[in-house]
Amino acid sequence: MKKFIPILLILSLVLNVFLVYFFMFKGETSITENDTRIAIHTSYSNKEFVMKEMRGFLESVRDINEGILQKNPEKIIKAAEKSGGAATEHVPEGLLKALPMEFKKLGFDTHDQFDQLAKSVKKQFNKDEAQQQVNKILYNCTQCHQSFKFEVKP
Repeated sequence: MKKFIPILLILSLVLNVFLVYFFMFKGETSITENDTRIAIHTSYSNKEFVMKEMRGFLESVRDINEGILQKNPEKIIKAAEKSGGAATEHVPEGLLKALPMEFKKLGFDTHDQFDQLAKSVKKQFNKDEAQQQVNKILYNCTQCHQSFKFEVKP
């Protein structure tokens, strides 16, 4: 009986590690031969949610750039906060499970960078610094689009 308990604990640990990997890190993905991007498989509504969020990022970047050109910190702050961390509160059910960890990292980092931009501009508006922060955001966007694509599950 004493030998059975450590074996059971080891099996439990291995199962838990597998489940955490499968549900938290792996996501529902595949790679095709002719495309270097990782395909994320999700429902149509979850794909549309992500696409809408990405369009929101672009709208925010556009409005931030206009704010920089107009030297209008309020416009920059409003646009940055629109795509900041508060935007992650309405993620549909099942979406996070489908996303691989690298996609999640990029997405959450992008939301954080929008928040950092808003904070920085609130503290003190500096055109060059704001533009550098926008470039970091756009770097994340291009990384994501180069690395991932979405496919609707049948």
